[in-house]
Amino acid sequence: MFALVIVLGRAVRYFGEAYLGVTLGQESGHFLRAHTWWLLGGAAALFAMGYGVVVLMERMRRRG
Repeated sequence: MFALVIVLGRAVRYFGEAYLGVTLGQESGHFLRAHTWWLLGGAAALFAMGYGVVVLMERMRRRG
């Protein structure tokens, strides 16, 4: 299960980076600087959702 999660996470990352590289080319740095807060907010939201899932799974495990 761990390896599957790692592979899926890296696939999303690498395909996202490839998409940005192909679509924006030399302008990708400008795009990233212009959307820094949106990207950080998205990363924070993903972290919060992952943390929530971990907490929920731990509570479910303790109940039985």
